[in-house]
Amino acid sequence: MCGTLCCEYRDGGLQGILVPMWKKCFEEKRLDDIINHGLQKHMEPGSLNTFSSIAYQCLKKKRRKRPTMAKIVEELKVALEQQAGKRMGFEGMRRIADIAVSPLSYITQSQLLLLFMRGMLVDDGKTDGGYGSFAQICHSRTLDGD
Repeated sequence: MCGTLCCEYRDGGLQGILVPMWKKCFEEKRLDDIINHGLQKHMEPGSLNTFSSIAYQCLKKKRRKRPTMAKIVEELKVALEQQAGKRMGFEGMRRIADIAVSPLSYITQSQLLLLFMRGMLVDDGKTDGGYGSFAQICHSRTLDGD
């Protein structure tokens, strides 16, 4: 996320550990100070927030305060879905929502993305539009021109 090592080396020796500074930037909502700008310009803000939040939780000193691997995977899936929503765009997402078996009620792109992440049936109930297939549906619908 930062595109750097977690410590600084100078003159062949360890000069400092950057993790405390990273934690402070997260707590003060100053991620722009530490995020690699080459990566940041390609990230959807919601995806960045989800990813940075789970990364921050992993830095807790006490093991019991850190998330389980299952929770980490779940949050990373959410970040991926948010990122897929950025690539697809609101109009593309609306086209997929139109083929949902049950009508979807939403106003904003964020609301629609949350519905996608919960899962839905599309293609006459043959496909679950949940986590794993959302990006695949987005990709195939975009390629097909639907």
